[in-house]
Amino acid sequence: MATPRLFKLKAEVAPAASGPRALVLPVARVRVDTGVFHLDQLYEYLIPERLSDNVQTGVRVQLPFGTRETEGIVVSRVAYPERAGQLKSITKVLSPHPVATAKTLQLIDQVAHVYACNPWDVIRSAIPPRVASVDKGRAHFSVVEGKGNNQEATFQAFLPFVEPHEQITQSILTNFRNGSVLVIAPDENDVDLIIEILRKSGVNPLKLTAAMPRDQRYSNFLQAMQKPKQVVVGTRSAIFAPVSDLAAIIVFKESAYDHYEVRSPGWNTRSVAQIRCGLEKCKLILAGFSPSIEVAHLIEDREIKFATTRQTINVKAFTPTDGSLLPGRIFSDIRTALKKGPVLFLAPRKGYGNALLCAHCRNVALCECGGRLAIASKGSAPICVHCGRTLTLGPVISAIVISHIWRLEVLRELPKRSQGPSLAFQSLFLQVMSLNEGLKTNLP
Repeated sequence: MATPRLFKLKAEVAPAASGPRALVLPVARVRVDTGVFHLDQLYEYLIPERLSDNVQTGVRVQLPFGTRETEGIVVSRVAYPERAGQLKSITKVLSPHPVATAKTLQLIDQVAHVYACNPWDVIRSAIPPRVASVDKGRAHFSVVEGKGNNQEATFQAFLPFVEPHEQITQSILTNFRNGSVLVIAPDENDVDLIIEILRKSGVNPLKLTAAMPRDQRYSNFLQAMQKPKQVVVGTRSAIFAPVSDLAAIIVFKESAYDHYEVRSPGWNTRSVAQIRCGLEKCKLILAGFSPSIEVAHLIEDREIKFATTRQTINVKAFTPTDGSLLPGRIFSDIRTALKKGPVLFLAPRKGYGNALLCAHCRNVALCECGGRLAIASKGSAPICVHCGRTLTLGPVISAIVISHIWRLEVLRELPKRSQGPSLAFQSLFLQVMSLNEGLKTNLP
């Protein structure tokens, strides 16, 4: 007879008793890091009496979710739950300092709705990781809400001959009289330049970027909520910073590609700033040399005011006659203009003639293969940039004159070069001119 096997005991850790629940507003609605995309709703948990003093809006808490412990942020406290059944209790408070306000959490929800993502994906970019040593050395504080009396949106066009960081500093100092100002720059170099100019003006701004050390970034993030009136300068993630007494948001170089978040869901600083200004009723200033396509559409719809200063610029044109990239007589005018201010001159791409255009209909001269024609040097024959065919004796041009609603395809042999190309085209006079004049065509 076989010997029966001994029973094995299974060890389980029983959860510690949470104790009595809070007497006032004992239910907390929490935004939980579920790790699952579609589980994006708020969850309700009981608040133990021993944690009631620290559980408030924006506080990080640890709580049970399924079979594991995870992190959450308290959104609000209520007296009664919305659903029936037994509720779990919050395990502990991770930090006594709030990292978000009610409007910040509302902003995160709206951004998640616009970009169709889980709100916690936005929280990862909006709120920096916690540093325990910073929490221990900081006293409790309360957030001062902004006045919210100005919801104007403006695009400020920079002057072409003045340093843009100096121009944006003037806007910062002007709006700083009404309250705190949040400035979002595309990269770290722009942030440092703006901070340097502000310090020379007597303002000590607060830096908030993702490239800072973790403890310094978290400390500055909490300080942005605590100090009543200040200037906060940071990169794109700082757009979510809950700045106290916020009066204006300034997006520097709003058309820069760095204003797009690299991680999913790929939100843009300008879009988040528009949503935030609608919630907090603060002023929005978008600055740059030229507006982006999205902002230009909003300016056309009169949703954003376009603020610019009319400037007069002296423009001169020089045509190269010897095939050189820059005419020799241009340098004397550049030296004279440099005495008055900056000089911008535009030169063609390297090459004698990169394209041949019809002076009448402005169509590009094309080869039989569909590639455009180019002239490598003075007196040389046209060459196709695609197939490399030299068009001296063979198919020359396939021109489509759209404005006259007819198509002309000339596929005949050229006569001798001394006779000129005009003899080959009985109904079309062709003359190869300089780069600026292109290919002139006189129709019969």
